[in-house]
Amino acid sequence: MITYVFSDNKKPLYEQLTAFIKRDIEAGRFAADEKLPSKRSLAKNLGISVITVETAYQQLISEGYLYAQEKRGYFVTDIRSFLREENSDIHNTDIQIKFQHTELGKTNGNQSTSRIGSIVNVQETNPNQSDNPPAKKAEVRWDLSGNHVSPERFPFSVWTKLTRRVLAEDRTALLTPSPPTGIRPLRDAIAGHLGSFRGLLADPDQIVVGAGTEYLYGLILQLIGRDKVYCLENPGYKKAAEIYRMNGAKICFAGMDEQGILPDELLETGADVAHISPGHHFPTGITMPVRRRHEILQWASDGQKISPDTTTSFSEKKIEDSSVSSERYIIEDDFDSEFRLSGKPIPTMFSIDNNEKVIYINTFSKSLSPTIRVSYMVLPFHLAKLFREKLQFYSCTVPNLVQYTLAAFLSEGYFERHINRMRLFYAKKRSNVLLALTESGLAEKLTVQEEESGLHFTLRFHTEKDDRALQEEMAKKGIRMIPLSAYDHLNQNPATHTFILNYSEVAEETLPEAFSVLKELL
Repeated sequence: MITYVFSDNKKPLYEQLTAFIKRDIEAGRFAADEKLPSKRSLAKNLGISVITVETAYQQLISEGYLYAQEKRGYFVTDIRSFLREENSDIHNTDIQIKFQHTELGKTNGNQSTSRIGSIVNVQETNPNQSDNPPAKKAEVRWDLSGNHVSPERFPFSVWTKLTRRVLAEDRTALLTPSPPTGIRPLRDAIAGHLGSFRGLLADPDQIVVGAGTEYLYGLILQLIGRDKVYCLENPGYKKAAEIYRMNGAKICFAGMDEQGILPDELLETGADVAHISPGHHFPTGITMPVRRRHEILQWASDGQKISPDTTTSFSEKKIEDSSVSSERYIIEDDFDSEFRLSGKPIPTMFSIDNNEKVIYINTFSKSLSPTIRVSYMVLPFHLAKLFREKLQFYSCTVPNLVQYTLAAFLSEGYFERHINRMRLFYAKKRSNVLLALTESGLAEKLTVQEEESGLHFTLRFHTEKDDRALQEEMAKKGIRMIPLSAYDHLNQNPATHTFILNYSEVAEETLPEAFSVLKELL
């Protein structure tokens, strides 16, 4: 039985236990896939509470050191390929870089928080504006903007095994047309994953599967109506705005502060629908705190016509019984949520919504591969009912073979183990990128702004150079980076001096030279 001595009176017991187990896993004292003691037995042996052990186990799961199997217990993740030979701690506390939380509207510590972006109606937008301002063409030696998953990290062996099994055992099902919302086994598996990972309770009949979020955006427009006004965050993901615009929807934008979209500006736009990314906003990296989430939910609830019955439990709710009519909705885009690299994920807005106002949307593009093209949304009960009545004629756009393979990948625990390994890999990679910044001396000329979530962070350079000019200078030297101002829908912040560093596919061994070149430019 595991035995530890808790000697640090300044730290909570669960933090000490988490550190002890993490240390032993990194040191190889626990073998990969080794089962740890149950919460109750370990608590009894150490003389601590069961809740202390459970909290430590959950933290280790969120950081990727453990994985859980229902009714079997807790097991050690195989992390050997992600640790350095010297077995250094992935959460290196000795990196001497000036960090700050994402407060992109500030110029110094004495000023109040400024707004990022502002309100505008659809007539004031520029549909031809590109995410990346034009720069002189040159050979790209260091692409610090790429955000694709490395092919070496895709679980090919497991995926191949499951695909072969599906082809051998599910031939009839493979040739049976899929329901418009996706096959039941996949929707069951997604519901199970959301319940265990995100604390989101969903009936499989609330889930709609589609080939990419772009396709799902189109379905939402048809479901809610193109006559509604859709508000997006500014700065924000340009493609979403283009999809809404090309589908004939009315769009507007609201600015942000360090907590996310501003409720006052959202209200001032007169929008019917708010499309937001509270879990990890792109490109700022902001994670919306719980209080702001409730403020946005209140905005949506203030526009309702008929309140749903909040006294009915989830298990008692049925799509057929729902008759809610609403004026306002929230589209919660939870892209990148799997890669919160420390701490527990903040509950989704969908999970704290009591008024059927939130449409939850996510994708497997980042966690597995964008080429698989599988995304999904969870509709409130009344919208799921409306989908059946209004859009039942659609065919599911994801091939059956992919659906059945993914269903097995999720339900048999392979996805959780894959995510745990990827979290460790990216946590180590992020640590190495930050270490390279420190060792290059470049850290003295910038401020790192990050939320320990997602696969990118922003760098605010201590320079007076215009963003576009600095980007062009980088391009001439072979460095590709995109400024935050490129994602300003209104082009109101041409010089934030803040650039986005995507590290998911960065070749770490090339970073010292790249940072040296960048230092010379500053």
